[in-house]
Amino acid sequence: MNALLVSLPIGITLSALLLSSGLAQADGFQVRGGTLACGGNHFSRIGGTELHRTSYILRNFSGYATATIESVQVFDANGNIVFDFPDVDLPESVKTELGPHETTQINTADILSHDLNETERPIQTHVTWSFGHRQKDAALSGSTVRTVRALDTGAERSRASSECKLIGTSR
Repeated sequence: MNALLVSLPIGITLSALLLSSGLAQADGFQVRGGTLACGGNHFSRIGGTELHRTSYILRNFSGYATATIESVQVFDANGNIVFDFPDVDLPESVKTELGPHETTQINTADILSHDLNETERPIQTHVTWSFGHRQKDAALSGSTVRTVRALDTGAERSRASSECKLIGTSR
């Protein structure tokens, strides 16, 4: 068997090792709903000429179930809530019902009314969602895209992305 592993491409070898150890099975579990936690920032610097903003991309990879976004809470660095849906409306561009294979985006520029100061940042956002009618499927996926733009031209100066963490589920 060792000779066979050596002759296989590295991708196949790693996949076989993950499957045999059970590590790859974590992506296959199904849930009724859950909470995603994402990082981010929302401030201006260099005399207000550079804007640091965050976008949250939410994806429903299910082929049949509709995911409902039940709440979106944004916490400052001190744990204070600075945005709270459904108490405050999301912009019309944000879909709160994600059908099969649908995606939506929430931008801090659209939901936060002011720049956060040094003691209020970075931020943490929790998105709670569920599938309806006793449906179960793969968890909603979330990613964070942080951008830095010049205020005067809108030119992008930098970009970084990261995945949100699934911090709670209902099975």
